[in-house]
Amino acid sequence: MRKPNLSKSRYTKGMQCPKMLWMDLHMPDQFDSSVMNDAILATGSLVGDVAMGYYGEFIEVSFDSNDFEGMVEQTSKLLESGCRTICEATFAFDGNLCMVDILRVEDDGVHIVEVKSSTHLKDIHYHDMAYQTWVLRENGLDVKSVSLMHLNNQYVRQGDLDLHELFTVEDCTDEVMGMLADVSANVSSMREVASQATEPDKPIGLQCKRPYECGYRAWCWKHIPKPSVFDLSRIQMRQALDLETHGVVSLSDAYENGAITSRRQLVQAECEAKGLNEIIDRESVSRFLNELSFPLYFLDFETFQPAIPIFDGTRPYQQIPTQYSLHILRRPNSKLEHREFLADAGSDPRKAVAEHLVEDIPKGACTLAYNMSFEKGRIRELAASFPDMRAHLMSIHDGMMDLLVPFQNGWYYNRAMGGSNSIKAVLPALFPGDPELDYHALDGVHNGSEAMDAFARLGEMEPEEARRTRLQLLRYCELDTYAMVKIWQRLVDVASDGLAGSSTHHPPTKAMIDKPQITFEYHSPEQVYWRGKQLEGMTFRDVLDLEIVADGVEREYNSRRYKGGMGNLLEERYFGYRANSDREPDFAEAGVELKATCIDRRKNGTDAAGERLVLTMIPYDEEAPESLYDSHLWHKCRRMLLVWYRRDKSIDPYDQRIEHVLLFTPPAEDLRVMEADYALITGLVRTGRADELSESLTTYLGACTKGATAAKSMREQTYYAPGRLARSRAFSLKQSYMNYVLHHYVMGAPEAEHVVADPRELERRTLVEYVTDRINAHIGESDRELCRMLDLEYTGNKAQWTTIAYRLLGIRGDRAAEFEKAGIRVRTLRPEPNGKSLKESAPITNIDFLRLASEQDWNDSELRGLLSDIRYLFVVFQKDGNRTVLRGCKVWGMPERDLDGPVRECWERTRDAVVRGVKLTRKVSTNGKVSYSNDFPKISDDIVAHVRPRAAQAAYRLEDGTEFGNIERDAEELPDGRWMTRQAFWLNSSYMLKQIADLILS
Repeated sequence: MRKPNLSKSRYTKGMQCPKMLWMDLHMPDQFDSSVMNDAILATGSLVGDVAMGYYGEFIEVSFDSNDFEGMVEQTSKLLESGCRTICEATFAFDGNLCMVDILRVEDDGVHIVEVKSSTHLKDIHYHDMAYQTWVLRENGLDVKSVSLMHLNNQYVRQGDLDLHELFTVEDCTDEVMGMLADVSANVSSMREVASQATEPDKPIGLQCKRPYECGYRAWCWKHIPKPSVFDLSRIQMRQALDLETHGVVSLSDAYENGAITSRRQLVQAECEAKGLNEIIDRESVSRFLNELSFPLYFLDFETFQPAIPIFDGTRPYQQIPTQYSLHILRRPNSKLEHREFLADAGSDPRKAVAEHLVEDIPKGACTLAYNMSFEKGRIRELAASFPDMRAHLMSIHDGMMDLLVPFQNGWYYNRAMGGSNSIKAVLPALFPGDPELDYHALDGVHNGSEAMDAFARLGEMEPEEARRTRLQLLRYCELDTYAMVKIWQRLVDVASDGLAGSSTHHPPTKAMIDKPQITFEYHSPEQVYWRGKQLEGMTFRDVLDLEIVADGVEREYNSRRYKGGMGNLLEERYFGYRANSDREPDFAEAGVELKATCIDRRKNGTDAAGERLVLTMIPYDEEAPESLYDSHLWHKCRRMLLVWYRRDKSIDPYDQRIEHVLLFTPPAEDLRVMEADYALITGLVRTGRADELSESLTTYLGACTKGATAAKSMREQTYYAPGRLARSRAFSLKQSYMNYVLHHYVMGAPEAEHVVADPRELERRTLVEYVTDRINAHIGESDRELCRMLDLEYTGNKAQWTTIAYRLLGIRGDRAAEFEKAGIRVRTLRPEPNGKSLKESAPITNIDFLRLASEQDWNDSELRGLLSDIRYLFVVFQKDGNRTVLRGCKVWGMPERDLDGPVRECWERTRDAVVRGVKLTRKVSTNGKVSYSNDFPKISDDIVAHVRPRAAQAAYRLEDGTEFGNIERDAEELPDGRWMTRQAFWLNSSYMLKQIADLILS
């Protein structure tokens, strides 16, 4: 057998970055072993061992790194003997080796189960499974299914382990089989790279950290200065790479070019640019310290988190407190006290930790932690597990303050911190060379990972080693809280101006309000508005730092997992009232509803509303008022305080900045349209047909779906149609309407022309009826006749038909205010004279490959949001002998059955191709012209929509750096670093022909 030179781990490395594979083979001495966590490797091995018993009896192939051939042979014998479940089954083909975690042999073929210690499936896992499947099929095995088994982090152990609850098995067969065609080509490509004598020329990129941290980063990044934009506080990798691509690399570059997104980054960059040692905002530091009260309790927990839960009542990877250190300072100059606790190994430590904690920290104490969300999280979990101590524990929780705040907010920045706010960075920066505070000088345990591993192994140690390790754990944890005391003392010195040579910069923002000035009484819209206007310029983190908490609020907002939304944060942490779902407006006395909504920056540099505005649920369990003005919807939308913030997915959500605050009431002409929308929606509800609702039915006011999936959102129409189900829906202002509000009312854009000159016209017919009546009044007239009537010079081209449509509506340009609010696109169509075909498809939207790859859920996708929001005004012209005549028009929106059926299929196939890597097939014509085809959905697939180019010319940048065409103008970047011709989603011409069949002659 040929010596294996590729394995599944090397294959996945090659898929992440070919250069990583080359370095592994040619320059392994440059590998940084610190990226390899032995504890994580041990966890993976343990999880794999436990998973082997999931399917009952099994036989494991004995691992021998010096005899893979023997492992292959052993596997072959087990298969021949009729073994049904083989673990670590080993196969080889042409130098490619793989070991299958669990191989199940059934009558219909073999089934692969890959085991991972993670708690969810990742994209890289598909490549792993595809490689295994390819090797097995090349060995003649009929692979029938491929699954990924991972830990279920919602499983709570009670008694013996339940493997079928502990693990989740996801069927990945379809995805993996769809990737098989590419594996052979990938293997060949990797072998070519591996055989190169010289280092591949691969620029740094997202692959350096995703999906795994690369151990060769120091080598590949040696040209990047230290510090650089990659060291900016909280900067996202993609954002830093974009700066580096444009020549902004050093922090001085970032400072001078204005490439800064937060105040904390500004402080850091200013230090480097001006050669300052420290920048200190003494006023803010002093304000922070004044919120503390003696005695001070400095607390730090250590935990361990077993992947396989070992105690009843715990989940996989749950953080279980094992010890704490507590330093106590009763008065400013009193003697420092220290208390500590370390649990015994082998038993559940949580109760003992909780009991000692409530003994050591009294109720109502001012407790300090560094990055307190960790400590508060553990205390909440202890409180939930031990109800008899809940009140005391939650009192400690509620009295906790975070020593991280002055550093996180940039009130105190030292150049030596290097952009990090961790205590391991702050401590040596503030106290350089102090041996008393040197973690490296500790014996045995130097960081949290080592502490976690040490406690996990305590029960396996000999008595003397266990005693020594316990002392090491205690000393390490003690240093954490002693370091906090020293940091607190330095802040005190700074606030009292006791630190010579420091500079005070960056006073608090204008929006910072001292708590004594805050009032939570809002009697008029003006009071609400002027309070809201003070938010402009603040980030959501600035709001949290005001430390306003509504009565009864215990939730924390500094977590990405918080689902309540930015509106709830503003309600509870700025306006000071408890968020609720009442039918009355949020500010009932003032009659004002608060709504937070986002602004997105488009690729072309313009701003747009980022989402529809959800107002209130459409009730199915009570009578629906016939009039909009009698409904609770009217109370929600009559007067709204719109808080617009800049959405930036490359930064922490709480660093996003509020830019505009608007007190908004829909104008009278818009309310007439909304009345019609309301009547249409409630008309279907009152006739028991809420299941026929669709977002595309209405104009400004939408009926958007609520619920993660269609199945989960189904509700009974209990009032009008008991037993009949419909999707849960809410009244909303469409995204197109919000975009108009943003541009016209907030940014002051000039108003477009109006289709309806007299709003009273909408008292007797809807906007759609008004538009179609105006155009259909000219059915049968030719384009030449219409041009003469409208005083247009006849050109005969398609663009003129659009001009004719607008002129018939009284619009001299190409913008209509009502169309912009309603998301109506004018599309002129010309079917063939026989009525059996249509010449052109219709573009929907250009594809941003990187954004598409990041979308996880169809319901949250850009394409679905767009097609839910827009409607088309189809204006049909058709040849009749020598004349091209107007056949009519209609306003059309895509039905949800098509949107969530074939269009979703088109989106999924396109996204999967982009994520896996678009398959480009090179073609050479007879005249030598080179072109490329791809594996996106084609119009011939006949699935309503397809993907095809939307660029002036073809343009590609291939993996080897070869370029064709104008990349900057005509190409778009793919996630794997290649560039290809810009593409767009298109509606099929045959599909559009069906929508206008009632308007054409055949």
